[in-house]
Amino acid sequence: MAHSPIKYIFFDIDGTLLNRQGQVSQAVANELHRIQGLGIGTAIASGRPYFACRHLIKQFSLGGPGVFYSSALVYDSNRDQELYSEVLASNDVQNIIQQAERNNIYYELYTRDNYFIQQEHPYASVQEHYLKQRAQPCLIKELIRTHKIYKVVLTINEKSQKEDLRELKIALPQFTFADAQGAEHKEILFSNITGPRATKSRAFESVLDYLRLTPEQVMAIGDSDSDKDFITMAGTGVAMGDSPDEVKAVANHITLSTDDDGVACALHELIR
Repeated sequence: MAHSPIKYIFFDIDGTLLNRQGQVSQAVANELHRIQGLGIGTAIASGRPYFACRHLIKQFSLGGPGVFYSSALVYDSNRDQELYSEVLASNDVQNIIQQAERNNIYYELYTRDNYFIQQEHPYASVQEHYLKQRAQPCLIKELIRTHKIYKVVLTINEKSQKEDLRELKIALPQFTFADAQGAEHKEILFSNITGPRATKSRAFESVLDYLRLTPEQVMAIGDSDSDKDFITMAGTGVAMGDSPDEVKAVANHITLSTDDDGVACALHELIR
């Protein structure tokens, strides 16, 4: 594709940029460097908190306006500028926690710089592995009173607790849920809960307005259900080869799996 119209690319992290070993391969790193040399902007669009993305942003120059906390924060790292944020109200957090405890679902609360748990749990070590940061045990009621909560994350075993999560979603229809599997733990499902105004469309449009781009000038690459909106809204939506069928169905390009350097393959084929 000579003279690519693409000017900006959003990358999901787990299962997209990062392979099952939690690494960005050399082939992907080389392609990132190449397209950045063409003047194409690169950024992250992830359910991850901003604090867990900073090392990737710095190492691979992904500091353009990005989307974090499942669209609860849009932040330009290069200019240290927040475009918008949507935090959960204290009473909403309380409601979510009560439902999670009622359904025996493990939960974590996320602030700007850290994440917190009521007590230790085996799933805490899984999240620590992904985020490279350990959750802080705390008195949840005190945390809610003193800190802004960007999102609540529920973690379940998809086989044994799927019905519990379904019931919780029915009980909390006013919130936005974004589900994603762990790249290295396919049996685990993370469900990110944000406020009703923290939507993918709002985040996507805010970045495009800020950069004065059209959707046709944007590419989005992802692998999970939570990436579908960006893949659909971007002019070029790319699904990883090991994505679920429903994710592939909304993409206009399907690349190889993350362990086969799918991101590098897509960038090489679509941007020349």
